[in-house]
Amino acid sequence: MTRMDERRLPGEAGCPSGRHRLRVLVVMDAAFSLDDDFLGLGTLRQTLADNPECWVGFDVCWARRGQGLEPDAPGYTFTDEHLAPFRVVLLFGYDSDPPLDPLERGVLARWMQAGGGLFACGDHGRIGAALCGDLPRLRHMQRWKDPLPNSFQTRNDSTVGEATYFLDPFSEMRQLDARPARLAVRRYRAYHLTCPLEEADIASKFAFMKDLPHLVHPIFDDGHPACATPVLPDHAHEGEVVPFDPKRHAPLLDGTYQHPGPDGDPTTIEEFPVGRRLRRPGWEVIAAAPNQAAPRLIDQTPHEAVRPREFGVVGVYNGALTEIGVGRIAVDASFHHWVDGNLAGFAPHRGTRHLGDAAPADQGEVLARIRAYFRNLVTWLAPWSDQSAMAALMLWHARTHPALTEWIPDTDDGDSWRWGRLVVRRMAPLLGETRLRASWIHFLPRTEALALLDDRGYALAHLAILDEYVLGGIFLAFWNYQRDRDPERELDVTELVRRARRAVHAAMGLFLGEYAVRAGESLVRLIEAVEASRHS
Repeated sequence: MTRMDERRLPGEAGCPSGRHRLRVLVVMDAAFSLDDDFLGLGTLRQTLADNPECWVGFDVCWARRGQGLEPDAPGYTFTDEHLAPFRVVLLFGYDSDPPLDPLERGVLARWMQAGGGLFACGDHGRIGAALCGDLPRLRHMQRWKDPLPNSFQTRNDSTVGEATYFLDPFSEMRQLDARPARLAVRRYRAYHLTCPLEEADIASKFAFMKDLPHLVHPIFDDGHPACATPVLPDHAHEGEVVPFDPKRHAPLLDGTYQHPGPDGDPTTIEEFPVGRRLRRPGWEVIAAAPNQAAPRLIDQTPHEAVRPREFGVVGVYNGALTEIGVGRIAVDASFHHWVDGNLAGFAPHRGTRHLGDAAPADQGEVLARIRAYFRNLVTWLAPWSDQSAMAALMLWHARTHPALTEWIPDTDDGDSWRWGRLVVRRMAPLLGETRLRASWIHFLPRTEALALLDDRGYALAHLAILDEYVLGGIFLAFWNYQRDRDPERELDVTELVRRARRAVHAAMGLFLGEYAVRAGESLVRLIEAVEASRHS
């Protein structure tokens, strides 16, 4: 199968709408629908159709296994030919049988090896295992086949407050509780390709770095002031993302995965390919929910108090860190975070009729943040070339935002660092700081980006400063391009990426030259000594 970063998609050379078109396939078991019923994905459908972000649009194909979307229509089957055009696949698993056919597993495995981004979710016990539980890497990331009892102390219960559900008397069961679960998230001193950067820890040794931002993963970076405390619907029975343990999971990292090849003969691959410094990157839990529910009755079923702890809710595997560039993976512990039956309480027009004046004032904001999580997850999964196009269009559109236009510089002033600090200060609250700071890395070829993070170890201690140099250089290049280009010509995204790449290289040169003087040569020597001792 052709590698995804070697393909050209319609719209990459020309982009009349100013958006990169990302092709997404959503495959769900027969229990789900596209309506707003209890297991409906109507909110997700609307979110992807009405994306407010001006740099990306989603072309979505919806498919259902078991029974098709139309009465008497056959269920969906994965084939190489049908799957090839899609960049991202979302799997929503419910049924326990029948399991994914071995030939279909082979189709998905080849597509993932070629760079396709995969999301999967099920629920507690074996729910979703038939569709999701036997795919490479993904099979280890969630407890797909764990017979966890859902009404005893060992269940995963993220519910908030004394009551979990209010039953909507006008329809089937809905969760009309407008109190979301507030998640604990992994924080990063710097985030570019990584899970997370080990090198960033040395930044704490230097006083001038003490105010480095602690960033959240791009999936949760919605630009909201409270993005470090994401929200998702709470639920009484959830699955669990497995925490990665380098020692316990070391045998998995060295393991293989076998699947039928295109001709039906067995094919064996390294399940976790080699990455930087010959390490095999694992996965990570990026969000956890508190498990602290009190005893309660839910749907007339007694539920005991749970043992207080946190359990993994969202996990990711960053295939871009591998030498061959396999696809990224994201996993969610429960489809209840996605279906309309659990989102109803956050929809102001229907969710809180029973609460009257007691309805939370921020319920619409909560739903907006959950929808941002949906969008961010899909875009994070996209292959490298799509990331380049989206980043270029995001920064291109940002250059004309009112938050910057009053400060548009005389572009003869080439102080990249000064303009980069302005861009971060003005645009991070709008675009999300992680997304903004990490955008430039995708303008480099992926292998060059990995080499940069390896070979410039001392630069990583100053990664926040490097971000500002590079972003300033890109915005200066884009302002110059806008001044020189013919406004009647169609916007060429390939040219934007090319100019951004040149700006990245030029800004890195300025960083290595100017910043050594500004920071002091003695400090740079100290950082190099720290790096040398760490690698020895």
